[in-house]
Amino acid sequence: MSRVFDVFLSVRAWLHDEGESPMTPDYINDILARTAASKQRPAWQSPWRWLLMQTSDTIRTVPRIAWPVLIAVILAAFVFAVAAVPGTPAVPGPSPSPSPAPAPSAVRSPTATASAQSLDGRLPPLHGPAANGLIAFTAAYSHPDGTATIWVVNPDGTDRRALISSPDALDGLTWAPDGRHLAYWAWSGGQATERMSLMVADADGNGSRALFDNGVTAAPPIVWSPDSTMIAIDDGKSPSTTSVIDATTGAVILTHEGGGATWSPDGSRLAIVAGTGLQIVGLDGVVETTLGDGASSPDWSPDGTHIAIRGPGYINNEISVVDVVDGTAHDITDHANQVSRRRGPPHWSPDGSHVMYSDSALGVNNGRGVSVSDGTGGAVTWLDIPGGGPRWSPDGLTVLSSNGIVANSMFITDPTGVRAQTTINVSDLHTEQLSMSWQRVAP
Repeated sequence: MSRVFDVFLSVRAWLHDEGESPMTPDYINDILARTAASKQRPAWQSPWRWLLMQTSDTIRTVPRIAWPVLIAVILAAFVFAVAAVPGTPAVPGPSPSPSPAPAPSAVRSPTATASAQSLDGRLPPLHGPAANGLIAFTAAYSHPDGTATIWVVNPDGTDRRALISSPDALDGLTWAPDGRHLAYWAWSGGQATERMSLMVADADGNGSRALFDNGVTAAPPIVWSPDSTMIAIDDGKSPSTTSVIDATTGAVILTHEGGGATWSPDGSRLAIVAGTGLQIVGLDGVVETTLGDGASSPDWSPDGTHIAIRGPGYINNEISVVDVVDGTAHDITDHANQVSRRRGPPHWSPDGSHVMYSDSALGVNNGRGVSVSDGTGGAVTWLDIPGGGPRWSPDGLTVLSSNGIVANSMFITDPTGVRAQTTINVSDLHTEQLSMSWQRVAP
């Protein structure tokens, strides 16, 4: 028996004993004398007396003072009994479901500066700055021993290790925005063949699989959708064709004339260079509007309001920002030193405050120079650094670049000059024309 039940039996027995000898009021004789002298009412004045009923009281009465005492005793006994049982919850109820264990990190790094994703399984934000993860890189040509390798390294240059090795030449690697997968191009059988395959691997290098075959030898940019579920690529032909591919199954979602695609921040539209204009295309293939004239290398701003583009031509091409709504455009390049300038594709900073692009003077400092503009046509900062394939760091505070064709080093530069430049030397890997990508992870 439980303690609560034992207390209940004791209380019931106490009430039962008290009810066996109820108290008799002192004025009972007066009541009996008065009622004896009174005549009864006629039967017809009390019709309810004709009904058959039991007139004896079988319910034992409880004195008025006993109810509060009874309730207090039962509550006290219940609290005492519950408290005496170790591990018993204060309020009975269903046990809560256990929380799922956090997903393990896909790439484990011995330093705190880089990991594929946070140890608790969190993913980086869909838009805006994120924490800096691993830098993945590879060369456009195979190692002298006939193999090609994708390497990863911490941003401080430590813990360099091979992630993927292949007999095929590898190029164009790009981390997915969520940091969980890495996409790259593989020349099947070597660079001399005429077909390339789009490959996707897990962040730890495992699970590499062919996703798409574009049938050409070029390595066009791999453009992930913001939610990491789709990839847009063009076939590198002239005229080119853009294909949107499911990043899991390889199924083709959309095919559209043109190339150089960039995603809107919400992933519902693409800006594609088609003919002489920049077309805004939905995933249903419908062209919503056409912006700009002679644009190339578009990059959609994080807030979705503008698209940065590179103007036509090889020399002295302009970098402009186009309003997505009304199509108005303004240049953001610095014209103070417009002597044989060659400018590369523009890239918005993660927070949308600046636009960065390679900017070199041919014959003077060929291959050196990166410009950072405030995106309004105002201040432009020119950095005297190697300008090969510059990219923003995920946190938007530094710029990653390489030293052009030689490509035996990578450089991490703070545009403000506050932080010292970091040089990652990879000359021992026989690299040439480095392909680099910086992984985004959760803060």
